[in-house]
Amino acid sequence: MNTLNIRYKSGDTTANGFEVIELRLKPIYKMRKRVTIKKNVFQKKYAGKKGWIYTDGELGTWYELDDFPGKQLRFMDIECTY
Repeated sequence: MNTLNIRYKSGDTTANGFEVIELRLKPIYKMRKRVTIKKNVFQKKYAGKKGWIYTDGELGTWYELDDFPGKQLRFMDIECTY
């Protein structure tokens, strides 16, 4: 199967589990995936919290946690469970 020609629309889920939440003309996908922050995270106030990892072709990758609405955070991949 040729995956290079796959086009997603808002609300679709990709093969690796990301949900497409926004689509721009290029196409540039803004996607999110549910995550849990591990207990051994560097910043202990975020340990065990649940939220979303967002990825955007223009802005990069960031996290938004349910207990900290509107705050964009950065974590290393080893600090999260997907």
